Formats: sequence, C-alpha cells, structure tokens
Amino acid sequence: MNMAMTKWFGVFGLLLAASCGLAGGDRIELHDVNDLGVVAIESARFEDHGDQVFELRGLDAGDEPVALVRRRVGSIAELPQLPSVGDMGSEIIISVRDHQTRIVTRATSELELAPVEDPASREFVKLAAVSSVLRDADIIVTSRTTGESAFYQAVSCPSDYLLTSPLARQCCYDDWARDTLFINPSGTKVYRTRNYYGTGCKAMDGVSSCLGTDCYYGPNGFTRAQMQVPNAGNVWTVQTYGGQFCTAYQDPREIIFPDVAGAYPAGQVCPGGNNNSAGYWDY
Repeated sequence: MNMAMTKWFGVFGLLLAASCGLAGGDRIELHDVNDLGVVAIESARFEDHGDQVFELRGLDAGDEPVALVRRRVGSIAELPQLPSVGDMGSEIIISVRDHQTRIVTRATSELELAPVEDPASREFVKLAAVSSVLRDADIIVTSRTTGESAFYQAVSCPSDYLLTSPLARQCCYDDWARDTLFINPSGTKVYRTRNYYGTGCKAMDGVSSCLGTDCYYGPNGFTRAQMQVPNAGNVWTVQTYGGQFCTAYQDPREIIFPDVAGAYPAGQVCPGGNNNSAGYWDY
C-alpha cells in the first residue's frame, strides 16, 4: 500500500465514481447481524431528468428500506456558476432511519467521502463496504479507527493551506488524515483532503500528472470541497474525536479552534485540458 493510501486509518473511504450508461440494480444478502437490522443491500443506477444517479439501499427483513446512500451528478443549485462548468457537481445523501446527511461538492467522479457525524450512518457505510456490487461500481469505503495515531493530533489549520477568502471559521487540521474541516461564513461545514505528497494539480494517486478539471488535487494540493449545511435551527461546532481527528457537531459545544485567514489566493487553475478550472477548487 503506498503512502498516499496509508493516511487513512484502516482500509475503508468512500469513493463514489460517476458512471455512464447506468444499468439496473443488484442485490446482496447480508449474513452478519448488525444494529441497523439491514439484511440485504440493493443498488441501482439510472438517469433522472438528465442527471446520473447511483442508489444503494439497505433493506430490513420485511424488504423495507431503512438506509440509503444516493449520489446525483448534475446541476447543484448551491454551487456558484463557473464559466466552464456552470453549477455541475454532486449531491450525496446518506439517510438512516430519521437522520439525513446531505453533502454537495463539485466533484463529479472520484470522491473520498467526508466523515459523517451520525453513528448509524457510519455503520451503514461500513456495511456497504462488503458488497461486491460496490466494488463493481468503483465504490470503496474508508473508516477511521484509533490505535495507530498516538503521535498525531488535530491542530489549528496552517494559513497557507487555506484561501485568502472566505475566512475559515473554527478551522481544524488533522495531521494524520491530512484534511481540513472548518465553517465558512454562511455557516456551512467545509471538508477537504490534502495530497499526501503536498503537491498540487495531481491525479488521485497524488503523483500522476493530470489536465485541468480532470485533476483530483487542485492547485493548492487539496481536493474539491465537500460542503454540508446544518439542519434548520442548528449551527456547526468543530471539535475533535479523541484529540486526534477533526469532526463537527450540530449541538451547542465549546469553540476550541480559532478562525484562520488563509494565505493562498483563490481562483487558481490547473493547466491544460479543454476547460478553464478557475474557481473549481474554491469553497
């Protein structure tokens, strides 16, 4: 396993790959007991009003859906219009029982899913990892575990990892997983992962060359942002898990991380390709 992959704890991360020519679904029976009561996983790919959709459903013993992972690739209203790509991106919904997580991002192909705060949602994502249907769909799941990170900790973000605008509120940097987690001025949670090798405009392996918007890591060496608006009436508070991982909660908690003004200019591009990538990695 190369160093770019060993930044994760364990072998699980969610890589959701957009797919052309979406086909019918498949079903996998689960034999291990789990707290969600999921006994089978069913997947489907289809087109909905021109958008490409992948769905993964967790079914109980009565064949009723109790959990869902859904990715829609198409026009995302929250994403600002860019000259070359408009508001194209992905909407990811993870729904378990009465809890729903909704994430939007400009990423339309490879994606390492941001950690979710809901334990039941994390459990379903882990269950999904055992499905051969997911592997066929180029979906890989990553979950962090403790135990190997005694010499690492979550710290305040370095300013050169952030853009000059907007201000990154309560900014936390995890120096093992190499991700930033902060709140932007609109109250949205923003998550990005840094290239293990620290270099910008690279493919997903962190070393291969790429062109324009096809690059996985942008000019500053970070992935495209994944953004999550809090539920109505709630606000995000950035915290740590065990002092080692950056996380965020929607209930009131003590603010422990400072706001950080970035030093890297916004609107930068990765050269080459058919599209202008200016603003593609901004948040």
